[in-house]
Amino acid sequence: MFSLALALLVSGAPAAPAPPPVVSISAKVTEEDGKPEVLATVLADGKPAPNVGVTFLLHRSFGDLTLGTDTTLDDGTAAAPFHKELAADQQGGWTFKITLTSPDAFAGQAQTIRMAAPTATVTSAATPRELWARHAPWSLLLTVLILVGSVWGVYSYTAYQLFLIKQGGKDA
Repeated sequence: MFSLALALLVSGAPAAPAPPPVVSISAKVTEEDGKPEVLATVLADGKPAPNVGVTFLLHRSFGDLTLGTDTTLDDGTAAAPFHKELAADQQGGWTFKITLTSPDAFAGQAQTIRMAAPTATVTSAATPRELWARHAPWSLLLTVLILVGSVWGVYSYTAYQLFLIKQGGKDA
C-alpha cells in the first residue's frame, strides 16, 4: 500500500524545470548592399537561435544610442544599420551592447562587445562638443541664450500685462 502511494506521489510530481540555455552573442561590422551594418549572431547551446528579439546599442559619451532592433533569422543572425563615420571613443574603438528582448528564456541577456574603429575619427577629451563642455561653440551658446531669453521675455511681458489688468488699466 505504501509503495502504491509513493508511486502515485512520484508520478504526479511536476517535472524539474529545464535548465536555461547557454546563450552566446557575437557581433561584427559588415556591409550588405553597400550599406554598413552591425551583424549579431545568437547561439543557444551552440546552435543558431531563430526568432530572438535583439536590440543594438552603441555607447556614446552621453549614454547608449539605440541603433535598431531586429529578430534573428533561422541562422541566428540579426542586423541593424550602422554608420562607420560615427566617431570612435578616446581609445579608438566602438563599444556595442547587444541585448536580447524575447522570448522570455533569453530576455535580459546582454553582451558588451568592443571593436576597433579603423575608419572613424577619434574624439578628443580636450575638446568635447557638448553644450555643457568647457569650450562649447559660441554659436551654440548664443542660440540657446537667445531662445531661453525670448521665452523669459514673453513670460515677463505677460506678467506685466496681468499686473496692469489687476491695477484696473491704470498706467503704473
